[in-house]
Amino acid sequence: MNVCITGGAGFIGSHTVSACLKAGHTVSVIDNLSHGFKDNIPSGVSFYNADIRDVTVLEKVKKEQNPEALIHLAAQISVPDSLKKPEETFAINTEATKLLLDILKPQKVVFASSGGAIYGDPEVIPTPEDSPLMPTSPYGESKKRAEVILNEYFHANKQAAVTLLRYANVYGPHQPHDGGGVVAIICKALKDDEEFILNGDGNQTRDFVYVEDIVKANLKALDQSAQYEIFNIGTGGETQLNNVIKMLQGVSRKALTITQEKTQDEVVRSVLNSDKAKEWGWSSSVSIEDGLAKTWEWWSEKKSKH
Repeated sequence: MNVCITGGAGFIGSHTVSACLKAGHTVSVIDNLSHGFKDNIPSGVSFYNADIRDVTVLEKVKKEQNPEALIHLAAQISVPDSLKKPEETFAINTEATKLLLDILKPQKVVFASSGGAIYGDPEVIPTPEDSPLMPTSPYGESKKRAEVILNEYFHANKQAAVTLLRYANVYGPHQPHDGGGVVAIICKALKDDEEFILNGDGNQTRDFVYVEDIVKANLKALDQSAQYEIFNIGTGGETQLNNVIKMLQGVSRKALTITQEKTQDEVVRSVLNSDKAKEWGWSSSVSIEDGLAKTWEWWSEKKSKH
C-alpha cells in the first residue's frame, strides 16, 4: 500500500514509518521537524519537509505519491502550549486535518486521537469509547473537533476506512522531552542531572502504553475495510506518576531532584478501557517495567540533541 504518514520524523511517526516499510508498504512522510529529526527517517522514504498546512506541498504529495492511506500523527501535542496558543492549536490539529483529507482524498485514514485529553475528567474509569467527550483544554477540544471532521469525511466517502485511535499516555524511545511526555521529561532530567518539576503530589495516575504497542495498532488499522471505528489504545493499567519516578530511578540507578509545584488543571485519574480493541485483535504486550527499562536504555545511549 502507498502510505503517507504525517509527523513521520517524530516520536510515534518514526516507529510507524519503520514498521510500514518492514510490512512492505511504500511510505512518504510530511514533517516540519518541529519535534522530529530528519535522521529518524530511514532510506527509501519520500520526505517532504513542510507544515501540514502548506497547501502547495499537500498538492505535490497528492500528485507525486497519490497515497491510498493516510496515517495522521502530526499535531500540536502540548496541553500547556494549547492554553497559551489555542488558535494555533486548532489550526494545526483541526483545520489541517480537513485540509489533508480534502487534498489527499485517502481511502484509508488512521487518526491519532487522544484517550486522555478528549475525555477530560471522566466519571467512568477505566474509560470506554462511549463515554462523554469533555475536554478541559484546547488540545483536547481540537482532537474532538478533528474527530467530527473525520466522521463527516467517512459519511461523504462510504468506501473509505476511517479508524480513530484514542491513544493512552504513550512513551518510549524517540520521544522528545519538550513535547509534554512526562516519561521523556523525567529521563532527560535523570540523564543530565537536572531538576524535575512535579505538578501536584505525584499520585495522579495515567495509562502508560509503550510505543511499540501503539505502532501495532496503527498498522492493524491499515487493514480495516470500509467502515468508521473508534478504539481506545491503552493497557487498562493505572500507574501513579510517583511509581513511574521510582521505577526510572531504579533502572537508571540515579536519584531525581524533584521540585513540587501546585497542579494546574491536571486530570487526577486517566486509564482507558481497551476491551473493544482486544475484540478487534489488538492488545498491549509490553509491561510498564519493561517499557521503562527499554526507554531508559535509549536515553542513556542517545545523543543530546534528541
